[in-house]
Amino acid sequence: MNQPATFVIYAHTLEDPNDVICEHSHFTGYYISDICSSGLQAANTYNGATIEDKGTHNYAFIQGNPCGVPSGPYNNAHVYKISKTISKTSNQSVVLYPNYSNGFSGSNPNQQYMWISKTNESSTSFMLHTYVFHLEVPDMWLPCSPDEAEMVYKLVTNVPPIISEFTPNPPVINGNTGVFQVNLSQGTPPFNYEWWYENKPANVTVSCNTPSQGKVTITYASDYCEKSSKSGNVFSVYCRVWGINNSFDTKHFCPSKASTNGGCPWLYVIDNDSVYQEDNNILHKSKFPENLGIDITDKYVLNCSPGIHNSIITLSLMEKGLDTSFLNSIKLYAVDHPFGTKLCVTEDNQIAIFDSSSVLSVKQASLNGDDITENIQYHFPPKSIVGNDSLDYVYSEFNGSNFGNIGIITLLNSRYASSNKNLDGFLSADLGSESFTASFSRRENKSITAIPVFANDGIPSINSVSIDYYRDNEIRYIALAGLDYSNFIVTELPLIEALNTSQIDEILNVYSVDSLYSIISPYSWLVLKFSDIISGYDMIRDYVIEVNGRIGNYLSDSKPIKMSKPLIKKGNSNISYKNRLNQNYPNPFNPITKINYSVEKKGLVKIKIFDILGREIKSLVNEIKNPGNYLVEFNGSNLASGIYFYRMEINGFTDIKRMVLIK
Repeated sequence: MNQPATFVIYAHTLEDPNDVICEHSHFTGYYISDICSSGLQAANTYNGATIEDKGTHNYAFIQGNPCGVPSGPYNNAHVYKISKTISKTSNQSVVLYPNYSNGFSGSNPNQQYMWISKTNESSTSFMLHTYVFHLEVPDMWLPCSPDEAEMVYKLVTNVPPIISEFTPNPPVINGNTGVFQVNLSQGTPPFNYEWWYENKPANVTVSCNTPSQGKVTITYASDYCEKSSKSGNVFSVYCRVWGINNSFDTKHFCPSKASTNGGCPWLYVIDNDSVYQEDNNILHKSKFPENLGIDITDKYVLNCSPGIHNSIITLSLMEKGLDTSFLNSIKLYAVDHPFGTKLCVTEDNQIAIFDSSSVLSVKQASLNGDDITENIQYHFPPKSIVGNDSLDYVYSEFNGSNFGNIGIITLLNSRYASSNKNLDGFLSADLGSESFTASFSRRENKSITAIPVFANDGIPSINSVSIDYYRDNEIRYIALAGLDYSNFIVTELPLIEALNTSQIDEILNVYSVDSLYSIISPYSWLVLKFSDIISGYDMIRDYVIEVNGRIGNYLSDSKPIKMSKPLIKKGNSNISYKNRLNQNYPNPFNPITKINYSVEKKGLVKIKIFDILGREIKSLVNEIKNPGNYLVEFNGSNLASGIYFYRMEINGFTDIKRMVLIK
């Protein structure tokens, strides 16, 4: 009792005792399922291994060998070699498991207790070897008798590597460094990596000092100037990945560089080429005087089309100035709308669409008295761009309108980089019997500004619009459109990861409007991953990001965080939920993964984990949930590597998905 023990276990089918399913030596800490379920196989005398008498030799055994014999030389040790030839295919490799095997090496002195070797490998076969010894004095077998000797191995099908994407840091600011990593969608390790670049600017450094990790480091000098660095050719970094049998894949990416526009968190979107594209500034109204110190909600239609990599959309919010962002909640919506319509967010934060074919252009327009009619009529792409400075005045006339929900739409952006945070203009619309007035704002990069127009008496008909600009801007058109708030489908995409600059997951801080915040200080970022949900509609798909929070000054703002009600009218948000169980992320995982699910109607939600034999491992969720999106974390640190399943049940809905734990 309480002594080390070795068990030899052989598992056979009932139909044919010679048909071996799995056989292995069972050491302390291992279980049958660990070996059999992982594809390991054992070669021994019971399944065709041969025994070769190698005669007697003088062997020495080191102190502390597990056989219990004293250390020192032993004369007349009888040596037996156990061998077996194993068949394989040309696309298979063999992996040896010495720790599971039972046999000695043929070295002198003999220093290995568990040992296995491989020789004569070809495209169709290889040979395994191990040794056992018999001592005359004392009369004993080391480490075991020939019929107990065993060589454990595994045949692995070689899968060629395929590069799925490059995972970049958010765009690199002058004087800073970014690490870019290659990700594979398939491949059998081990891998070798080769990096090189083309058209590198002189003041950019590329370091490939971690090739075994598939990473490359890129540094932009503090005096880097993008304009002076452009030579007509694109700076590109290439990676080639080799797998077993010299199979390889090669892809490249263009490193992302942040602009110098500061203030407000900037949104970056990873595109189809796995490169971060600068999109626009977010929470731009937070620095307006009336919003200082309180949380607001900002909605924005993405300009850049996001790339979908392994069903994941990746965005990043980055601070490039001296502001600090306090982010309370971040959501991403997929909006499917009919062909021929365009998506916008109104100044009162409502998602809306308008029909491009029915947009009413200006009849006559002037800038400070100069005619600009042709320049700002509704065209795609615009005929030209009109630049306005502070205190400029635009007057536009229309032939009236009879839209049910009329709005003034204009495509604006900043003319110059500016840290001034305030309203951008004031407009007055002539409705005939009455007038309508409103303030409006624009973002740094171009986006549609849509201003709903309301009348006290019936449906408004707009005759003219006068605009006074408080700040510089560029304008591409001024037009009237009917705003539709209902004939589209909004789907909230599950947020599955939110990593800050220190690689800490802050998903709980930005998951909902509450007392928790994610804080982005100057020159730091938050990387967000959303699980894309495949559209089942024959429509155009655009994306809207919603951010709740506020902006403060990193150097001087010490005001406590205050929360106001989100600036969204829940009745018109058109956000619907369906019973859905999403794929866990990451998958495979070690040892923690996240499971996102949504609930259509209030009910009892049950989510349980099962092993491959159908045995329940853990109950993750067992409670009443209201409609909405939810996230639950699963920790498999106490489980063995393998395949597991998770099942969701609510109101008659059931779904099961598969996940893989790899340690």
